[in-house]
Amino acid sequence: MESPSSSSLPPYKQPGSKLLPLSQIPSCSPDTRVRFLGWYSPSFLPSPLTTSGKRYKLIILNSIASYDMATARLSLFHPPSSVLVKTDVSLLTSSLSMGALRNGEWVNVIGDTQKEEEGEGMLVRAVTLWSAGGINLGKYEKGMKGRLEADASG
Repeated sequence: MESPSSSSLPPYKQPGSKLLPLSQIPSCSPDTRVRFLGWYSPSFLPSPLTTSGKRYKLIILNSIASYDMATARLSLFHPPSSVLVKTDVSLLTSSLSMGALRNGEWVNVIGDTQKEEEGEGMLVRAVTLWSAGGINLGKYEKGMKGRLEADASG
């Protein structure tokens, strides 16, 4: 019997999220519930980044590269990786705090992966987004690495 996708299950039966570095999100299977960290800053500098063959110019120290109000999509990255992940926040627009999108703000995202309608990229449909506050990025990345190593070893 085939198991239903996470998006077809009621919220109380949804599987837990998988904590991943943003750079690994594009390699996830569709309908994977993921959690990742990003940083908001709409500043731009020449720095070539790519997603689905398209080139973007973004400042290298930021994660939320842009927000499209018409589609409610954020373009996210996490340095030093140049991987872009599009995040659909349309489910959150009525409750999303603009404080969570302040310049320089780190945010946590939990959402479900899905193939983009146009192109080969991966889209994350956010079910929640919140400020990470005054996160110690070095400790976070060290903890993330340890968790990934523990998961890989069984």
